[in-house]
Amino acid sequence: MEALISRLHPMRSDNDLQDIKLTAADYSKAYGVALNHAYGELSNAASGLMRKVITTVENDFPTEQSLMSRCVYMEKEGCVSCIIDPLIVPHLIGLREKFSSYPLAKAVNFTSSYTWRFYEILVSWAQPKADTEGRFMGWFNIETAELRKMLGVPDSYNYGTFRKSVLEHATNELYEKANIMLKLEPKKTSRRITSYSVTFMESDQLKLL
Repeated sequence: MEALISRLHPMRSDNDLQDIKLTAADYSKAYGVALNHAYGELSNAASGLMRKVITTVENDFPTEQSLMSRCVYMEKEGCVSCIIDPLIVPHLIGLREKFSSYPLAKAVNFTSSYTWRFYEILVSWAQPKADTEGRFMGWFNIETAELRKMLGVPDSYNYGTFRKSVLEHATNELYEKANIMLKLEPKKTSRRITSYSVTFMESDQLKLL
């Protein structure tokens, strides 16, 4: 998905169709996947995106929208050709700079889906690199319930499980595999942790992966 967003044409934020080709060779190079397996992984990922539905609320009405309109699997050419639904494209154009400015391959080694989702949240809150001397960093506040929802945490996870299996794991993996220092400061209302103050910054102390 990040690869598709990074290749959206920024000057075409209307409903014109954008046919985006992703090649197995590029996928292999970016993510360190053996070339003979790259097309299979790429086509499987594209197939999964074809089945994704985005749910929003417009004028108080729940609305569902398909993410992609079409995907052509060109195995002999070693590529897939994807068209993101034109109604979704204008909402993704603003994310293009963020996804194209931070190496996508850094996230591919995450072992947890929670780390991947947290990484996506951080990307969306990252400050313009022109204002941070080129460093990936940012900060924001978020309600606990909203964070759990965005990460896809099951309701059955109590606070202890949420903290250890989700927050601590994501924090450690972001540092070890993406060179990102993440700090989560819990905020309490009465005795309940109802929100977090989040700060993150790319570290100078580790060699980039």
